[in-house]
Amino acid sequence: SGETVSERARIVLLAPAAVAGRVALAGGAPMAGAGVELRAREADGHGSRQRVVTGADGRYELRNTSAASGRLRARAPSH
Repeated sequence: SGETVSERARIVLLAPAAVAGRVALAGGAPMAGAGVELRAREADGHGSRQRVVTGADGRYELRNTSAASGRLRARAPSH
């Protein structure tokens, strides 16, 4: 439908961890093949980036994240 839905949340990681979730369409159906990116910032100012693609169920997992803070973004798959 071309509709973009955006939600903002602050993510603060206290120790090496995994960030996992599910990307869904506005009606709740899973979004397979969506790109999920975590742009992280360490306490010392260094940055890193991790990318994954959601599975058929819309789920993703980013492992070994140790950032003090970060920005998580999901994008619909390219057609």
